[in-house]
Amino acid sequence: MLSTSVTVTDEDLNKILGAASKEVQNIYQRFQTKFPNLQMREVGLTDLFILRAQETADQEKKPVKFDLSKNENQKGSDFELTINGGRQIFFQAKILKSSSKGLYGDFLYESKKKVDDQVILEYQNLLLVECARKNNTQAYYVIYEDKTVRWVNAAALANWLGGSGKTGSNVAISVEAFENLAKASYLEATKDPWLQPKTVH
Repeated sequence: MLSTSVTVTDEDLNKILGAASKEVQNIYQRFQTKFPNLQMREVGLTDLFILRAQETADQEKKPVKFDLSKNENQKGSDFELTINGGRQIFFQAKILKSSSKGLYGDFLYESKKKVDDQVILEYQNLLLVECARKNNTQAYYVIYEDKTVRWVNAAALANWLGGSGKTGSNVAISVEAFENLAKASYLEATKDPWLQPKTVH
């Protein structure tokens, strides 16, 4: 059993999540080679992602516990990890999409949740960032593709969306968000300048 007295740093998590990212990229590339007209699904890639992440954490003897999230329509997350005395970090997985406007993650997807037997549509990004705030922690989008895995800080996205000048369709806004916020690593996403709210961009 791993010692819970070991502190897991963001650098440790970056190494663990980076290994999982490479695993997903490799699988995605193999899939695209065999099925060039098909796109992998988030669910299968997420299973592979957390498997490799957990294996890496165990190999590195870091007390990190990965798990699939329950009640996605309440929390907005697909999976989560627990470190350092119970602190959780939440993640929403997306497949990178392409449009005539550019590449993007579906940041404005609407989740259906039930409140008093009434179905309510809520933007998933709001559920995700609110879950993080309630738990005094962070949340991130993990965006899968065959060339790389990108990271978007959910709080930075909320601040960016709250700034001025966000007009157009959901796709156009998501393309602009991806261009401004997508990072090459988890560690880079933890330091996003948009964690400090701004009024313009």
